[in-house]
Amino acid sequence: MANLLREMEVEVISVGLPYGAMHLMGQLRFADRDLAIAWPGRVPYAAVEALRARGYTVLFLPDEREAVRGMALNFVTLGPRWILMAAGNPITQAFYGDVGITCRTVEVDEILKAAGGIGCMTGILERSVRDDPS
Repeated sequence: MANLLREMEVEVISVGLPYGAMHLMGQLRFADRDLAIAWPGRVPYAAVEALRARGYTVLFLPDEREAVRGMALNFVTLGPRWILMAAGNPITQAFYGDVGITCRTVEVDEILKAAGGIGCMTGILERSVRDDPS
């Protein structure tokens, strides 16, 4: 994958993952072109430093319980600072709102039975930018 991305002139930065992590998206999500949300204690230090060196703001989830049980980090970015997230995470949703992220929520009880979240069910082929989350 890294070679293919390099052929497309995409900068590839390799970072390790914590033990038991399947992929980086479980530790880090992008809410805007310059805003990342990370899981403290699980996101690789090298990933945070690489993002900050490139001008990103990296914020950390406020509530680990909601991250574990409620899939609060497993969101889909619909547009700049506009996300679709799992319902039932009031602490994290308030945090997102406080940093200017508009949240739409959806119940994910059935999806959780398959050990995934709404971010796991998406495959972005093309994303057009909409600034208005209404």
